[in-house]
Amino acid sequence: MGDFSSSIKKYLSISGGTSVYGTDKGRWADQKYLDRWPGITNSIAVTENKGINTGSWNIRKGHVVQEKKGNWYFEGHPLVCYHFSGFELISEGEAELCNRKTLPAHAEKIYTAYLRAIEKVIRQIKAVDAGSIPRMLRDREPLQLRNYRRLRE
Repeated sequence: MGDFSSSIKKYLSISGGTSVYGTDKGRWADQKYLDRWPGITNSIAVTENKGINTGSWNIRKGHVVQEKKGNWYFEGHPLVCYHFSGFELISEGEAELCNRKTLPAHAEKIYTAYLRAIEKVIRQIKAVDAGSIPRMLRDREPLQLRNYRRLRE
């Protein structure tokens, strides 16, 4: 535990304790610090598993996420988690899939599966508290509409 605590202190000294967008000081959305963690502590390892935290940046480079018999794969590796970076729920029936870049056509299948899961969660939330969904939505216009989709009604 001591190693983890000192690692957190080291991170705070590197990051200034903030989450900021910008390339100053080697940070981008407060994630570049991760590049240094293997040198800060021996409690963290870099995985070679390509199925962990792949996202739109990989798909835009031509890599494919595939579904086979109910399981998802990235480059032949089981998909552990997919980072739906830039996803915005605009309203109960509308979403922006990725507000950073236009997604290629081969991204459609995984984003459609994600939208179906979001629809299910919205129904579950509304069953418990019908007024909660509007409170969760952004109170301003989406940053950019590049991959707009309507959810099924």
